[in-house]
Amino acid sequence: RDVFPDDGERLVNIIHPYWTPQDYTAGRIMVEWYHDISRYLFCGSELHFYDLKAITGTDSEDNPSIQVEAEWHWEASRHWTFTLKGLLHRSRKWDAEGAWVSIRYRF
Repeated sequence: RDVFPDDGERLVNIIHPYWTPQDYTAGRIMVEWYHDISRYLFCGSELHFYDLKAITGTDSEDNPSIQVEAEWHWEASRHWTFTLKGLLHRSRKWDAEGAWVSIRYRF
């Protein structure tokens, strides 16, 4: 059964199933800084970089948001890849944080 809690005037949540409002729209603006810190700069060299993003926006549900993302990536010895990523999102209706670590070996 679906549950639709409200605050007396407005719907504040929908519990099961996932729901998107009719005619929903959203817009975001992003500023990004990508910095290649590789030792050698030629095609095929091992990647080493960091990437920073700042994002702001809003949607048709009056939910302005701000988000920050960061990533560090390093390829080592042509086989190993290490990646660290992080995310911080804040808005009136929901907040999110995330962290990812990736270690890969390629043949």
